Amino acid sequence: MTRTAIVGAALVPLLGALLAGCGSSTIKPDATAQFLVDTISEQTSFTPKDVRCPDGIEAKTGVTFDCTFTGPENAPYVAHMKIVGVQGEIASYEWDMEPVT
Repeated sequence: MTRTAIVGAALVPLLGALLAGCGSSTIKPDATAQFLVDTISEQTSFTPKDVRCPDGIEAKTGVTFDCTFTGPENAPYVAHMKIVGVQGEIASYEWDMEPVT
């Protein structure tokens, strides 16, 4: 089985990544999905489609979550996301992706 992996760290502005609510901040799914589209498109030869990231993910260092998308040849992929830092209005990620088997 071949595993495709990209590891990256990216900074995403608060208006695109964090949303204050109930005394804590959460990652905004649409902005995180757009981060993946932009980053994967820049680093590979394909543009992911149908990117979906979960709601209600706390914007806190160490939190992990998965986003899904359609990759090359219409294959399903998963992006494993890890928040490595939140500073003011900026969230930093480490992540990798692989085909869903």
